[in-house]
Amino acid sequence: MSANEWPFARFFQSGGASAAGDILAQQRLHSLANHLQTAPAAPDYQETLTVVDNRTGKTHTIPIRHGHIVNASDLAKITAPGPLPGPYPAPAVEKTATSAEEPAAGGGPGLLIFDPALASIAVAQSSISFVDGEKGILRYRGIPIEDIAKNFDMCQVAHLLLFGQAPATPEKRREWQQILSPAATPDNMASLARLIFSLPTSGHPMSMFISGLGAMSALHSDSNPALSSSGHNYFRNNPAEADRQIERILRQSPVLAALIFRRCKYRAEGASIEATMAAEAGRLSPAEERTFSEVSSAQAMASFTAQKLIDEPLARDALAAVAAASSHAQAQGWDYATTFLAMSGLGMGADRSLPPPEAFSKALDLLFVLHAEHELNCSTSAMRHISSSAVDPYSAVAGSASALYGPLHGGACEAVLRMLEEIGHVDQVPGYLEKVKRRECLLMGFGHRVYKNYDPRARQAAEAARDVVDTLAALADAGPKSDIAGQTFDAERIADVRRLAAIARRLEEVALNDVYFRDRKLFPNVDFWTGLLYKALGIPTEFFPVMFAMPRLAGWLSHWRETVHEKPAGRIFRPRQIYIPGGTVPPRFE
Repeated sequence: MSANEWPFARFFQSGGASAAGDILAQQRLHSLANHLQTAPAAPDYQETLTVVDNRTGKTHTIPIRHGHIVNASDLAKITAPGPLPGPYPAPAVEKTATSAEEPAAGGGPGLLIFDPALASIAVAQSSISFVDGEKGILRYRGIPIEDIAKNFDMCQVAHLLLFGQAPATPEKRREWQQILSPAATPDNMASLARLIFSLPTSGHPMSMFISGLGAMSALHSDSNPALSSSGHNYFRNNPAEADRQIERILRQSPVLAALIFRRCKYRAEGASIEATMAAEAGRLSPAEERTFSEVSSAQAMASFTAQKLIDEPLARDALAAVAAASSHAQAQGWDYATTFLAMSGLGMGADRSLPPPEAFSKALDLLFVLHAEHELNCSTSAMRHISSSAVDPYSAVAGSASALYGPLHGGACEAVLRMLEEIGHVDQVPGYLEKVKRRECLLMGFGHRVYKNYDPRARQAAEAARDVVDTLAALADAGPKSDIAGQTFDAERIADVRRLAAIARRLEEVALNDVYFRDRKLFPNVDFWTGLLYKALGIPTEFFPVMFAMPRLAGWLSHWRETVHEKPAGRIFRPRQIYIPGGTVPPRFE
């Protein structure tokens, strides 16, 4: 009997669980159905791979685990008949209970698997998320992302990823939301604010975010394994302390991001947030304000800023604004995403006691949920690699964020927006797609390294984009100008967002109905709509990677926690290299 034939599976598929409104029941049903469908049988290793080494004539029997997994350590036992010429690496053989055979005494080096991008290498066993790219499936802890998006908010998703299930009762949910509620007053946040405001405004927001995460390691050195007598076993021996650090990171990261947003956000071309804040606080005289407004070159502006604007008072002002917003949000019971919007001033009207438009909060919360976890991508692999050294979680997430910072990982949203701007108008979509077919340009936001089907997250993001654009249109209709995010979103600006949304919808429609793109399995991915959503919310393009990193912290820390509790304890990552004597070395370029 297949998983879909079980009565509880039919109940769930018919919508019974959803109708009952029992999130915990849905969660358990999904987990059980998923386990029956995908869990491997007990590893009796009856399936094997027979390898004949033509160099020696020997036959080797390699166990196949779970239908398709071969241990690299078993392949390493297939050794050369003798030492090879040159300084080739001799891999250390890990003895296991299921080893096919021991290497011959006096033999040469064993086989190495060469896979530079780790595309065919499994480096971890995890139950956090599951991706089937061929079928377009993504699950968090066994639950399809479609049901996650409908039933869970970001706080619940964080709990699900970290601890295996969402909070079971409304009381537990409120308690967990209170734990994760962003707080700007405790835990050395003043020092963090001073750090952020000591950095140049020309710096990229993601660089500031990475710096802040790394600084948190120094600010919370009481829980650093490097400073503990327990050493690498510190968190394994103190699991409650590990969870406390996780909660602190999830609670403080939106505050850090909000401070960076206030530091970097430009209100007008050539005027930085420091000048605006200082002018509002009365620190600049009218003459100084005129001088600043006349500054045109970046060099002159930086010089003026260094001479006239004192960072520490500005840091206090920014932290005070963020703290007031977080305190009010906590008192009102606003969720994780809404609190970040309030702390950043995004989507807030003249009366800051009121929440931003519901469509804005729902859209951001959805994006947080969709980006929270995605198996062993580049940044999560970095988390696993770094965590194997038993480092503190602050340093580990700083390293993961650095991997995400790279344009090949976290820069896809920006590329989509640039493409939509290049197309310019819905009438130009067919012509642009013809250029793509002729390989004259790239179709950004379509296709995926893993997904060979429609990215399940993309549909959810598309719906949210429509709701946000409709909200902006309603705001435009309400008057000639709407004060959102501390900016003036006039009709022209809103029209620009609506124009790009129309191009995106038309592009998706035409591409999905074109056999050229269907045959090549080029379907929209989540990045196709994410950039447009952020733009509609008033988030500048350079801030996109920070918005990506904030929710992904929950996924990264779930993997960190999994390594802490791994039994037996995992070994430190130590990949091998293929040494090439006398290899070509690029010259120094001048």
